[in-house]
Amino acid sequence: MKKYVFLLLLNIPLWLQSSNVAYLVATGRCVLLNRYSVDKFLFNMSFFVFSLACFFVISPHWKKRCLQVAIFSSSLAICCFAIYWIFPQNRTLSNTIAYYQPNLKVSYTFSDAPFYKRSYPTAIVGENSQVNFATDPRGFRNKQALEKADIVVIGDSFTEGVFVDDDHIWPALLAQKTQQKIYNLGISGAHPTHYYENLKRFGIPLKPKIVICMLYELNDFKKMRNYEPQKITHKILYFVRGLKMKILSSLLLDPLLGGIGSKSSFPQEEIFSWMPVTINTNQHYFFPIQEYRYALFSKDVFIQTPGWKQVSHQLVKIQDLCKKHHIQLLYVLAPSKVRTTFPIVQSQYNEKSLLKMLALQFPKLAINLEKIQKNFDNIEETLGLFLKEKGGSFYSLTKDLRRETSKSGQLYFTYDVHWNSLGHSVVSDAIFKKIRPLLEDNK
Repeated sequence: MKKYVFLLLLNIPLWLQSSNVAYLVATGRCVLLNRYSVDKFLFNMSFFVFSLACFFVISPHWKKRCLQVAIFSSSLAICCFAIYWIFPQNRTLSNTIAYYQPNLKVSYTFSDAPFYKRSYPTAIVGENSQVNFATDPRGFRNKQALEKADIVVIGDSFTEGVFVDDDHIWPALLAQKTQQKIYNLGISGAHPTHYYENLKRFGIPLKPKIVICMLYELNDFKKMRNYEPQKITHKILYFVRGLKMKILSSLLLDPLLGGIGSKSSFPQEEIFSWMPVTINTNQHYFFPIQEYRYALFSKDVFIQTPGWKQVSHQLVKIQDLCKKHHIQLLYVLAPSKVRTTFPIVQSQYNEKSLLKMLALQFPKLAINLEKIQKNFDNIEETLGLFLKEKGGSFYSLTKDLRRETSKSGQLYFTYDVHWNSLGHSVVSDAIFKKIRPLLEDNK
């Protein structure tokens, strides 16, 4: 009995220490029991099981019990692998190319609501939409695998059209407007390194006259992670991270434990009181910390980041590849939700609360609302100047999206960073106007 009391006393301090719930909410991460991150919860549980196993084997029959613990641990590991593979990964991301499972057909209902049960204290639920998602025999989001295309588009989830129906994504709408054969090579989670390789392997053989490369100003300017680790320790960490993200957080832990205490208050929840921001009474937006990432640094700092150095190199490679095959290339910038809406809703910002929210991730960074406003256009200006120097063609969607946000309906989802179907319609109209002279030249 004494050893179990000691076991309890050994574990209690771990469970008494909660995670920073405000930080988890601000970054859109899973919160369990209104206290713990997934990492902390799994660590506490692992320590509990480990300490229980240690007490279990301390007995005159320790050899037999060690064998029992080894069998249990092996069985648990096998179950983890089995669970991981039962839920297949439909998308392949390597260090070179990116594609989906060929001939994939998925239909689901997307709800414009918080992804996890514990979210903003002022959370609201948006509209539901039916989404049909299909890939062609090559593994890209097209109704058919073309043998020849007039236009090839490359990019990430903003080009793929995540959470929007096949018929309403901007490449499909652009094909209707232009009456051209357009092939979509956009893949969610892809990096400009993938854009180049996908264009080289799948796009160039289609002999297009025009290539449109869409760049999302947040994710696309990060250094690409290693998708093919060589060291065994890195492979294990890669598997554990995939298991945690793919299964534990969204399919198991959040449904079971995320709702417990999710309506209760938590420390610093007042810093979210200014959200959602509202436009024309019918548009509502929440902004995670990540959307402010590049607005916290100057241009000089940005151009020294490993992400910019890597991406700028890939953009030149894409441009050289298109020149080699006599293809007209247009780079299009997709602005973030927060930058698009900032001038419209600036008066609704609570500067003090915003800075406290940003301090959750950047505690030592001296910043104010004026500096954020000044830095918001750094990526667009840096990218535009760079491509101009390289002789490239560049177009930003910022003004188009900002104008239509002011006078039309909601173009981005309330919680997610992507465009909804109306946003895709605005984007297709803007790109159509931009490439119309190119289409007339190619007649």
